[in-house]
Amino acid sequence: MPNVSAMSAADGRDPADPPSTYEDFSARALATARIAGAVGVVERLPTAALLVDDEGIVRAVNEAARLLCAGGVLVAEAGAPIEAATPMDQALIDSAIAAALIHGAQCLSLGEGCGPGTLFLSIARLAPKTQRNEDRRRAPTPAAVIVHLMQEYGASTSVQARLTSLYGLSEIEAQAALAVYRGDDFDAFAAGRGLDVVEAKALWESLTTRLDAHGAGDIVRRVTMILQISGGR
Repeated sequence: MPNVSAMSAADGRDPADPPSTYEDFSARALATARIAGAVGVVERLPTAALLVDDEGIVRAVNEAARLLCAGGVLVAEAGAPIEAATPMDQALIDSAIAAALIHGAQCLSLGEGCGPGTLFLSIARLAPKTQRNEDRRRAPTPAAVIVHLMQEYGASTSVQARLTSLYGLSEIEAQAALAVYRGDDFDAFAAGRGLDVVEAKALWESLTTRLDAHGAGDIVRRVTMILQISGGR
């Protein structure tokens, strides 16, 4: 392996300067490897999800997403861009993916008022992994996002009502369960409801206790069951 520091000193370049061509190549290789790993993760997820790269091309579609996209609100095929049913929805999803790549998690809904149901999207970027703080400025830009999909055919209030009746959840607990199902950040949900850290922790504990859940995965499975009962997917 070349001694990059020695080479930099020899050619007069300060080692603290921007990464060399070799370093750029290594960063791109790392990003490519991470996307390849994420493809396998998405394909194994029990809930509907897509992997979309920074050029808007779908890199992976799991079986649950294929079934959900068959409804026509969204078309997602590996190797092609995501296609929405309307220009307005297309602009929304393109903008949300671009924002997620830069700023992190984004949420939006498509198909309201047209078609059998509203499609909810929760978009999370595939962030770079770094080992040392000083390496963060050299880390590759997140090269892809994971798009989690959920569709409800009935009003969300009916799903909340079923969660309440079956598990004895309060209104905020039912809303939190739906938020977790959609892939929303629980802490962000709690903060949006004006809860402090202690109250958020208490909400999480009461929610998981009532649902007999050991984590977010169990909550997703409980809500999935309710949505199936309610006619959702």
